[in-house]
Amino acid sequence: MDLRPGQGRQPDATFYAERLEEAELIEQLGLGAVWGSEHHGDTDGHLSQQLPFLAAVAARTGSLRLGTGVLLLPLHRPRDVAEQAGVVDLVSGGRLLLGLGNGYVQHEFDAYGLDRSARGRRMEEGVAYLRRAFSEGLAADGHDGTDLPVGPRPVQPGGPPLLLGGMAPKALERVARLGDGWFCLAHYRYQKAAEAWPVLREALEKAGRPVEGFPIVIGVHLWVSDDPERAWAAQLAPGLAFQLGRYTEWSTDRGQPAPPPIDQQRLKRSAVLCDTPEGVRTALVELQEQLPFTHVCLWSRPAGVGHEDACANLERVAAEVAPAFAGPEPPWRAAG
Repeated sequence: MDLRPGQGRQPDATFYAERLEEAELIEQLGLGAVWGSEHHGDTDGHLSQQLPFLAAVAARTGSLRLGTGVLLLPLHRPRDVAEQAGVVDLVSGGRLLLGLGNGYVQHEFDAYGLDRSARGRRMEEGVAYLRRAFSEGLAADGHDGTDLPVGPRPVQPGGPPLLLGGMAPKALERVARLGDGWFCLAHYRYQKAAEAWPVLREALEKAGRPVEGFPIVIGVHLWVSDDPERAWAAQLAPGLAFQLGRYTEWSTDRGQPAPPPIDQQRLKRSAVLCDTPEGVRTALVELQEQLPFTHVCLWSRPAGVGHEDACANLERVAAEVAPAFAGPEPPWRAAG
């Protein structure tokens, strides 16, 4: 959930109330988790602070996992993240998952007064900070590097699982070395995400960690329809064009010319999971053969899609897609 209505509209209290209703529905349907998203300094009302929103979801649900997908750790003081995560894990009874990403948007680092080139180092230092804060309740951020308590402590022993994002070889090496799992964004041309798996598998082997069952959350657009071409043209393609346009703008650094708008007509339905129930199931099975994902995360309400249509799609996903992958819940934390 990125909590942006899309197409230049700003979210209001009614929109947020609808999104919380959708989170409740997700639990009622037996689906496993709600994930947030994070961006800053934008004009479309994108969710900026995930943990307060996830605390609100926690108050309305009883078993649903709550994930940050992803929290841009290099932008934040690790103490703030550790303390807020501890609170959310406590109020939810130990349901928090921390997806963490490096970030890439120039103006976001500007807004936080940070050097973007240091994001890799800040990520590694932040992960180390969270590990110790969660396991020992301490961090060396006192005067002259002395230890200070960090609290409240989370419910989950060792803290919430840390699922690291990224697709570049350096990021995948970090996933293998430091992560409890991989958060893999595959919002467009989802098939290309499988190309990163051999790199991650080799990195896991090099790090001496088990490859089989390594937690992989894959984030995709997934829309079920008996008339997928119509659903694509009327619902998913406009929202995807808006989303990809935003990503392209955010990837454009200072001093570079503004990118042209994304032409919806040039986008391909085959690049996302927009199909009949059988078509979606088949595509996921084929993808899993190339990329052994353990969990699927979908954009529950793409930009511009209404509340009723989003709920109807969630109901179809739960009834017509999820049962094909039923079984014991895979672990969220890697062994070893």
